[in-house]
This record gives sequence, structure tokens and C-alpha cells, in this order.
Amino acid sequence: MIALLAFLVMAVPASAQQCQPMLEDKRFTLIVPYGPGGGFDSYARIFASQFESLTNSGMRVRNLPGAGAMIGINTVVEAGPSDLILGLFNPTTLLNDMILGRDSPDVSSLIFLGALFTDETVWVTRTDNPVLFESSENRLFALASNTDFTRILLPGYALGWNINLIRGYTGSTEALFAILREDVDYFYLASVLLVNQIQSMEGLSAFMSLTEGLNPLFPEAAYLAGAGGVVEQLTSELNVQQQRERQDLAMLTVELAKTHRAISISRSADAELVDCLLAVVEAAAFSDELQTSAAAQNLVVEPKNGALFQREIDRVEVLIESKWDLLQELVARSR
Repeated sequence: MIALLAFLVMAVPASAQQCQPMLEDKRFTLIVPYGPGGGFDSYARIFASQFESLTNSGMRVRNLPGAGAMIGINTVVEAGPSDLILGLFNPTTLLNDMILGRDSPDVSSLIFLGALFTDETVWVTRTDNPVLFESSENRLFALASNTDFTRILLPGYALGWNINLIRGYTGSTEALFAILREDVDYFYLASVLLVNQIQSMEGLSAFMSLTEGLNPLFPEAAYLAGAGGVVEQLTSELNVQQQRERQDLAMLTVELAKTHRAISISRSADAELVDCLLAVVEAAAFSDELQTSAAAQNLVVEPKNGALFQREIDRVEVLIESKWDLLQELVARSR
């Protein structure tokens, strides 16, 4: 009985309050692998402030952009067991790189402590450009980042579209102006960013969300995957195997096209430290104070605790593994 009681006490998760003595007066660093002033940087700063309040510690936000975010991400991954280094970035970057064979850390080299917000990707075109999903004609997409495969070509394969990428744009605003000039027909953006762009630039329209089901920010737009989605409609006349393959690609696209504001630490971090950080990150992410700070900057916060988010990433890894041969065939075809 005594041994059982001891086990139960040890099994009780740490709380933010219990962890305060361990964390107070420490100096943490939160790595953001993107430049200052952007969305990730803004989330990092409101989180750091709340973290400090809960722990009586310090947290410096350090921007380390470069090499497609890999400079900052590698700094987090390579931190030692006692290093107080966390990261705030989008882990699907690592999953995308794994599919493409890029030299990036494995996502399993990180422990995810929680996520502040997950955004969806939406395809955009001109308001006067009718989109015929069933047509296989060549589609001209503007490209302004290194996520062309998972956010353009992979959903294109699921749709059965012929897609040409027009490179050379230096950012999303330039790509959107290219749509308005009719240099290209399509581009993609995260939902929240697209809402802001549509409000500031006339002539743009969201026509499909890379989601399973309706996107609440664009309820009039079609959606890629799931019951009633565009891929299900387009594949209804195909044989069962072809339907399944393209619908699986659509579901994988949904996961890989997400942008997570996730908080992580190196897998090598001290286990007791990780337990406490899981509790503190959850307390900070779900706090009213963080919500208030976010609202003041027009940031959306829809948090997930570390255990839930880790399971989500693990599930996507399994899905990738199950479709690995097909994905590699499609990657080779896209080059």
C-alpha cells in the first residue's frame, strides 16, 4: 500500500505553482527563428511576459532568422540538458523538410510543450476569376516561400490539377499584387493573414481552404478534404483505389498546410525541467492575461496543451510514413 501511494504521488502532474521554486530567478531564452516584428515574434513576446509573471523568472526573446528557419530551430534542438532554451515556431516545417529530403532536424528531436494557435491555409484568386475545379488546365501559382510542395503541389495532385509555379516573388504582398495584375491566377496565405489582406486590397477572393470541412473565417469558400469537400466531389467517378489515394493526399495536405505557433524544447532537456515547463506553458497559454494581451494586438489564441499537441504531431508522422512511397514519387515528379 505504501509503495502504491508513493507511485500515485509521483504520477500526479506538476502544477505551475509547485514548479515556481524550481524556475524562479532563472534566465530563459525563447528562440524565434524568424525576424522581429512578425506574427511569431508577437506571440513570443506576449507568451514570454506571462511566463515571467508565473515563474518570477526572466525570458529573453531572441530572433534567429536564416536558412529557412533552420538556424533558430537547430539552436533549440542542440541545447544541452541544463540549457534553458525554448523555441516558438511551426513544426510542420520539419515534417515538410523530411518529405522533401532537406537537411533539417527530425521532429522527434523536440518535445512540444504546447501551442498558442494553429492557422489554416487558404487559396486566393481574383474576384473576377471563375474557378472550375473539374478542369485540368494549367494553373499559374505565385510562389513566395519554400512550402510550394505541401501547400500547392500536393493539394494539386489531390485535385488532379496541372500546376505551374511562378517563382521570384519576395513576399506575400508582392505575390498578391501579381494576382491582381493577372501575371498569375492563384496564391495561398494563412487564414488570418488573408482576412487582413482582403480588407486592405480590393479584388481578392478566397476560393478554397486547405481544410477538412468549412473554414469559419471563409465559410463561403470551398474546402479541400472530408465529406463534401472538393476532392471527394472530383473523385466520385473514379475507382475505389483512386478515390482513396487522392482523398488520403487531401487529408495529409490538411495537416501539412497548418501553421502552428508551437512551443518546444530539446529532447535532451532534463526530465524534471520538462515536467515543470509543461505545466507552466499550459498555465500561461490558457491564462486570461495572455488572452487580453493577444486581443490588444489582434492576435488569435486558441491554445493546446503539450500532451495534446504532441499526439497531433505524432499522428501526422504516422500518416506520412503510411504514404511515404507515394509522397516520394510525387516529390520526384515535381522536380
